[in-house]
Amino acid sequence: MLAMTRNRLSAKATVLALAAGIAAIGTTGAGAATRDYSCPASARIAASAPAGWMSVVRVLRLTGTGVIGGKMRCEYGPARLERPVPRGYACRVTAPGRFRCTSTAPSPVVRRGTVFLRNSYTIDLDTGRVGGGGADLWLHAITRSNRRFEVAKPALRMSWVRRGTDCRTVRNFPRRQMGVTAIGPRHKLCVLTTGGNVASVTVQRITPSGVQIEYVTKRR
Repeated sequence: MLAMTRNRLSAKATVLALAAGIAAIGTTGAGAATRDYSCPASARIAASAPAGWMSVVRVLRLTGTGVIGGKMRCEYGPARLERPVPRGYACRVTAPGRFRCTSTAPSPVVRRGTVFLRNSYTIDLDTGRVGGGGADLWLHAITRSNRRFEVAKPALRMSWVRRGTDCRTVRNFPRRQMGVTAIGPRHKLCVLTTGGNVASVTVQRITPSGVQIEYVTKRR
């Protein structure tokens, strides 16, 4: 009789209750290029006991991690936690209990680079080409100490914004020119390009013969 009771209890113990879920960590906002997730280091489980019996709570340690059937899975011996892979992302295991999900959407970046732009030269921010046709930005050297960035075509415009601003969110482009030294270390230029994109331009270094810039051009 005792053996039969134990068997009945064992059968009911297949119903498990897990106290925690797979947690999101790091950059997880909408549109983020990557999202990181982690498993709890341990999980508390409780068996569903018949009347007259007390449930025994056990703490199980993480024993396995995987991405199976479109779900991130954390295994704790006989128990497991699962969380669906976010729509538009592909996830992989980076370490025990850790997942990194990468966006499968096409990158908005058209071109990026660091260029030393000499005085009176132009640059095409869509291709990275210095000089020649298709230019978007001109380093106009009035004198060696008085230089400014100007749009290379009358139809183009620029905006002066704080670093960290996504140029794709800027709606007002009131400028055609900006003094090189006036940009400062905490700001940057957002420049509309001939290719219909928008480029983020920061000043890295200023010398008498030119200016080193870093740019990232993205689709609008």
